[in-house]
Amino acid sequence: KLRAQSEDAAESICPNFAEGFARYNPEDFARFVKISRGSASELPDHFDAAHARRLITAHERGELTELAIRCRKACTGLIVYLDDADPPDAKPGGRWTGTGTRNRTRNPERGTRNELITFWTFWKSSSGSY
Repeated sequence: KLRAQSEDAAESICPNFAEGFARYNPEDFARFVKISRGSASELPDHFDAAHARRLITAHERGELTELAIRCRKACTGLIVYLDDADPPDAKPGGRWTGTGTRNRTRNPERGTRNELITFWTFWKSSSGSY
């Protein structure tokens, strides 16, 4: 059951991004990213339970938890961007653009899309162990 719950949470992250992006509206996209963030937030608890049952090592738990947290931060960063973005119809060319009204600085702790992909790849490669 733990494995199934962990896999469901991890495997739902990217499909929710895809479904939200396909809505072509920042507000809808943000809603799906929030669902992905919720799934990423579940994972550290699953990793703690797997470690408590001695299904994964402390090192594996630490690495997986760190990646899940980075994934959650990446989701939060994207949500902040989307909350400030105009719908495609509001700008010439139909591209999403932020209004620039927020004072943004690069936060090195915030995740990126590449970190989401890294998390997903690591999760898929290690999930066969339990």
